[in-house]
Amino acid sequence: MKNITSINSLNEIIARLEYLGGSAEWIAKESVHLDGAISQTATLICAVADQIKQKVSQLVSDLTLDDSATDNTRYH
Repeated sequence: MKNITSINSLNEIIARLEYLGGSAEWIAKESVHLDGAISQTATLICAVADQIKQKVSQLVSDLTLDDSATDNTRYH
């Protein structure tokens, strides 16, 4: 049950990171001709958000595998 709560929390983080990345991408595109520094910063935020999202997704996969392995050992 603890893993399910953790997985749900991590999935919420993933959703927020997706929103952050999408917003940063929009800012980067809209500001490219207005302010190069803002555009570059937004591009960096987009890349970092994507990297973090990948790491959190891996944690979800690991927790899911651990949970299913635990379930299988209970019944044998």
